[in-house]
This record gives sequence, C-alpha cells and structure tokens, in this order.
Amino acid sequence: MIEPVDLIAHASDAGLVVDGRQRVLAINEAALGLLGRVAADVVGLRCDQLVSAVRPDGGRLCSARCEAIVGFGLCQPYTSPSCFVQRKDGSRLAVALRTIAIPGDAADLDRPVALIFLSRSTPDAADAANIDPRLHIHTLGRFAVSLRGCCLPLEQWPRKQAIHLLKLLASHVGRPLHRERLVEHLWPDADPEAGWARLKVTAHFLRQRLREAGLSQEAIVTTDASYLLRRDCVWIDALAFEDLVREGRAHQDAGRISEAINAYEEARKLYCGDYMEANLYADWCAEERERLGEVYLELLSGLAELHFARSEYAAAAQTCQTALVREPCRESVHRRLISCFIAMQRADSALRQFHRCVDILRAEMDVAPAPETVALIAPLVRGKRASAGLR
Repeated sequence: MIEPVDLIAHASDAGLVVDGRQRVLAINEAALGLLGRVAADVVGLRCDQLVSAVRPDGGRLCSARCEAIVGFGLCQPYTSPSCFVQRKDGSRLAVALRTIAIPGDAADLDRPVALIFLSRSTPDAADAANIDPRLHIHTLGRFAVSLRGCCLPLEQWPRKQAIHLLKLLASHVGRPLHRERLVEHLWPDADPEAGWARLKVTAHFLRQRLREAGLSQEAIVTTDASYLLRRDCVWIDALAFEDLVREGRAHQDAGRISEAINAYEEARKLYCGDYMEANLYADWCAEERERLGEVYLELLSGLAELHFARSEYAAAAQTCQTALVREPCRESVHRRLISCFIAMQRADSALRQFHRCVDILRAEMDVAPAPETVALIAPLVRGKRASAGLR
C-alpha cells in the first residue's frame, strides 16, 4: 500500500498531507512553489494557516472548523472549484481545491487523515464581478482582515495597537466610540493629552494601511471627538452569522425545513471559533463572546431538531455531540441525542448517554436529570430488565 507521504511526493498537482490535528505532515515541491514557501516554514503548521483560502466573494474558506476539516473526521471528500489562496509574499492566486479523506482510527490524531490538492485555475468573469469590494473582518476564531480575497498581513504591522483599534471599532461598527474610551482601552496608563496624540497617530497608520491594501472608501471616520467604522464599508462575519441564524429561524418557524437547514449550515461555517478569541480575558468583548456562543448553541440545537424531523438521525446525533463538547450540561441536547440513538435502535448507546448525562449534571450542577429525560429511557430500562429475567 502506498503511503500518503509517498503519494504526495509523486503527485503532479500541488499537494500536502495533514494529520488529525490539521497539522501539515508533508508537502510536495509543486505546493511549495505554488504557495511561495519553503518546507522548513510549513511542516507543523495547521493547514488552514498555510492555505488561507477565501471564496470569490471574499469570505473565508479555510478555518480551524471549516467544511473540509469537518469532512476529514467524517471521511468525506471536499471540493472547491474556485477559490483564492495567499502566497507568502501576500499575492493572491486562483486555485481549485480538493481533498481525499483517509480512513483510520479516529482517536489517533497523529496519523495522516487527508490529502489536500491545489491546482491553478482562472477565475471566470462572474467570479471577478462577485468579489466583494468591502473590507472583510473575521472576528470568530482567529482575527483576520481581507480585501478582495487577499488577507492583510496584520502580523507584519509595526503598530500592533492599530489592530486593537480596528477590533474595538469593529465591535461597535456603525456606532461612534469616544476617543476617551479608546485611549482607556489602548493606553490605560497614559494621560489624556498623550493618549489622544497616540490615538491620532495610530488611526492615521490604520487608515494608511487600509488604503495601501486597496480600500477605496474611507472606512474609519471621525465625528467630533469620536471614531466610527462605517457599516457600509465592511463585512463582519459575526454580523453575517447572526443574519443567517435569524434567516434559519424564520424558515424553521414557517416549516421550510430544507431552507432552514441550509441557512443554519451556512451560519455554522462562519462560526470558526469564539468571538475575538485572542482577547480571551478582555472585558470589552467578554459579554459579546458569551452571547454569540449561546447563539451558536441555539443554532446547533435547531439544526439537530430539523435533522431529527427529517429522520436524519445520524446527522442529528453528530450535531448534538458537537454542542455537548461545547456545553456538556445542556440537558435538552442530551435528550435529543438519546432520542437519536433510540430512533437508530441503538439502545445501549442511548443508555450510556443517559448515564453520562446523569454524571455530568451531578458533578457540574449537583442536580438530577429532569423527569422528561428519565421518562425517555424508562422503556429501555424495562426492556433490559425483561431480557435479564428471561435469561
């Protein structure tokens, strides 16, 4: 049997091998040339960090929880016939992306789980016309900024407070932030006069970098003693995420199951991680992080309910498991997962899940399961006892 690393080495297309942690295990010369990289800089990186693909409309395609990576776990292939990757020099390249998932032990995170192939493509006129001219700001998961499919090299900016300023403005998009609040966040120990001077220099640097990246409109405006990020100049993933969740709920309430699932799945793709995850201990984004995390859990709950309604029990169960990894104490999700196992005639799995629910609720909240949870498995318990009596 040919090893994945050997297969990549002899492939004509640009290709790489990733493991269960999405780290690059091997990459061939064609891929190094296409991405403008050297092997020493690549091996060990996560594939989403290396490829950094975006869709023709500028939306992020690669992330730590993107559709391709989810497919690795399910042993399903993924294809994007038209997207853009970013080379090390910052230039953008149109490619087709496809993956081959490698079956094996899901618990072994060090084994090769997928091959990723990249081949040059020519974006058609429709793709070129559909590229969003707005600044794309990614706040869910790793903070990133892109324009017309090209990521801005934030890590190379000498003024790191310009990134923090952009984050603050993005968290209040369309609303003015007074300079005193900005100075308080950016330079809490500075006196007002020195802080305002630093803010002017930092805001000028940020505007300059956005103009150099190709943003034609002035996205950051000054009103009196406040700064504002114009909503019409930016696309922010957190806002798009909530719009899609609202769309999914509307379809769900109207009984349009397929449309609701599609909207929820699109929203799920956008949720690449917690809001402003690099600022985990910052007070200014903590409340919004918690709120959006709750919206994400509600999305997963709604998606599981819809899959269950269509008798797609395996998909419903997987969605429940994703939700429980994030919030193990969500008893309603435990019930839905138990119901999925019962519907799939997996009584033992249903009972194990019930006992897991009991243990978690006792350990974390010192409570017993609700009566409806107990009632759900009562027929299974009686069946077990009857079987034991017959023996």
